[in-house]
Amino acid sequence: MRALSPRLALLLTLPPLLWAANAVLGRALIDVAPPVLLNALRWLLALALLLPFTQRRWRQPKALLAHWRWWLATGLLGMSAYNTLQDQALHTSTALNVTLIAASLPLAMLLVGLLVWRQVPRPVQWLGAALSLAGVLV
Repeated sequence: MRALSPRLALLLTLPPLLWAANAVLGRALIDVAPPVLLNALRWLLALALLLPFTQRRWRQPKALLAHWRWWLATGLLGMSAYNTLQDQALHTSTALNVTLIAASLPLAMLLVGLLVWRQVPRPVQWLGAALSLAGVLV
């Protein structure tokens, strides 16, 4: 097993810090912009930052456009709806509460998979969900 280098430690802490900053910033901007506008601005910024890295893929758009319905559905229902609902929740709750609920979602997703699709999680998936829940409890 590799030792935890400073670079790896930074990369492991960056996503939770960005998610937390997202909730704090969303709560701070409640009176400035509605949730849907915040979400649109967030994704326009992400698009502007990531688009230069995708130029090779757009030279052959057939592979991307072949599954455009899937990309649209997952984009709208997955990220857009989630972030809009999170920003809406920040109108009535604190950033801490919203972040704690988001941190408990791995366990909820395993349970939905088990109950709805009869997908039995592997032990390592239960371990990941337990670690997430332990963070919520702490």
